[in-house]
Amino acid sequence: MNFFQWQRDAKRKTQRLLLLMCITVVLLSVGIYFLIFLVFWFAADTHLAHLQGGMPWFFSWEFYLICLAVVTAVIAGGSLTKLHKLAAGGFTVAESVGGRLIEPTTEDFYEKRLLNVVEEMAIASGCGVPEVYLLDSESSINAFAAGYELDDAVIGVTKGCIHSLTRDELEGVIAHEFSHIIHGDMRLNIRLIGIVFGITMISQFGEHLLYARNDRNRSWLLGGGLLLLGFMGMMAASWIKSSICRTREYLADASALQYTRNPDGITHALKRIGGSQVGTFLNAKRATEVTHMTFGRCTSRFAAEMFASHPPLEDRIRKLEPKWDGHFLSPLKTTLDQPQSGTSSTEQSLTLDDTVMMAVSRQSSPSIAKHPHTQQAVMQVGEIKHDHISYARALLNSLPKLVTMAIHDPQQVHLVMMALLFSHDEDEQIKQLALVAQAYGDNTTAVAVQQMASHLINYSSQDLLSLLEIAKPVLKLMSLKQRTQLNGCLFALGKADGKLCLFEWALLAMVKHYDNKWSETYRAGSLKKSLDFASVADDVQVIIAALCQVSHMPTSQQLTCFAAAMQQLSIKANFPATLSFGRLHKALQRCTQLKIKDKETLIKTCSDCVMFDQSVVLKEVQLMRVIAVILDCPIPPVIFLHESVKELQL
Repeated sequence: MNFFQWQRDAKRKTQRLLLLMCITVVLLSVGIYFLIFLVFWFAADTHLAHLQGGMPWFFSWEFYLICLAVVTAVIAGGSLTKLHKLAAGGFTVAESVGGRLIEPTTEDFYEKRLLNVVEEMAIASGCGVPEVYLLDSESSINAFAAGYELDDAVIGVTKGCIHSLTRDELEGVIAHEFSHIIHGDMRLNIRLIGIVFGITMISQFGEHLLYARNDRNRSWLLGGGLLLLGFMGMMAASWIKSSICRTREYLADASALQYTRNPDGITHALKRIGGSQVGTFLNAKRATEVTHMTFGRCTSRFAAEMFASHPPLEDRIRKLEPKWDGHFLSPLKTTLDQPQSGTSSTEQSLTLDDTVMMAVSRQSSPSIAKHPHTQQAVMQVGEIKHDHISYARALLNSLPKLVTMAIHDPQQVHLVMMALLFSHDEDEQIKQLALVAQAYGDNTTAVAVQQMASHLINYSSQDLLSLLEIAKPVLKLMSLKQRTQLNGCLFALGKADGKLCLFEWALLAMVKHYDNKWSETYRAGSLKKSLDFASVADDVQVIIAALCQVSHMPTSQQLTCFAAAMQQLSIKANFPATLSFGRLHKALQRCTQLKIKDKETLIKTCSDCVMFDQSVVLKEVQLMRVIAVILDCPIPPVIFLHESVKELQL
């Protein structure tokens, strides 16, 4: 199942969820109707029952419809209120269960190792690095991913998880959570939280009436009945969560194994959970809200066995290791004074010479690669391979120490961002230094940027856009004023020579994309009108034409490629007479509203254009990266093994 199939499956499950919710509302309204009927009928307050034809006034279709409307309003109101709060970002879920944001500058060994694993997986998947929250008060082994979209995702991990697992095992758990992030499970899980919260409103209202203890109007009888019906509704909600989520846990386990290519990672993590006294149980008061989101069951075993949102632990292990002998592993016993690194068996002192990535910086030579598997590599949306993780590890290990420290420091990350746009030309550098000094009001910042740029110029990595992905959670910590100041300076630096090159535009477009998502007024998951190709035909032709133009194909071949793409999309259009980065950015923004199936078609067509001449130009991959980021379709880095590159003499 590929990325787009996962997305379609998530949409079908959402539709199923809405249907089951409607059925639950109807059943609850029937129950409440008969509850009110019984309370009024047997109550001593006979004046409430005005007989009409031998039957009380509330024994009618009209009164049932009133009950249905009230129940629907209560559940829908509660659900929408909760969903609106959660739309602020995945951090709301993490904080609700006691999560603490791990500072990028942390010196704690376990926290640094966790952040490093998350960064590796994010680079390997083509996603921005998510924020990471630590549940300090939880000694169990558990984790979760929360958020509506790729850009507001967070990962929550218990303290027991980072202390009780080796690096391999921790990597398996994080890979499992990244599967949920990439494949759209998070949005479904958030909606489940909202719906379940709405159903609990019935029992909360009943509890309020029950403890009112007003014998005169018998409200406590109604309250007790509502409490019972609310409990039954909660059981129904638990069954809904179970029916939707159990299969996806198996798939996430399998994806983690596929990503890491290390059977001992995810499997041994599950075995250590089985060997732990506390298992995956969470003590947080709101743990029941996130039970369907966590790596393992986080509620009491009795409730879990009745309506489990996770398959049994033993079944999950046997799915990954059919010949398992039934023995669990004890959690690691480590202390802060004597940390056990748990170094990954696959982690080696890799350098960037071991792998070659095509998405290189603007300073690199315009290399071209021809490879029989290039098209497959370009089309690996949401498909993480072990080579991608190895590449990400190599990239992080090769970062100059000064850059590594600055990119994780909210007070210095802006220096790295500006240094990425620094020119090699000395005259241009003088102009850029003056622009930085003018923007920040002193020469100290300009000198610091120049120093950072000297380290990046000598940096052997070709994938400088990945530095923005690493810096993403740190940039988010900056104030609105600081980000506005940085964005203005970045644009000025890019335009210092009077024009924008592709790398400069790509960096600015991605920064603007993330900055818009961090706006206080932005709400993830808001309903938007879906568009088809007919509605965005002009925008699609701009995107395809841009891909053709950045290639190394001659003009005649570019026109042929464009015509073939338009025919594939059933769009009648001529090659645009003029193209600009502004127009391209607007086109991409419009295409974010395409339906999932149309996004898949667009990405495939873009991939076909990249491979039209059986070669990949570095600029094409950079442009594909921006397209993927804005359309929320994560494309892992395009990697060629060193042996293949030698053979091609690149």
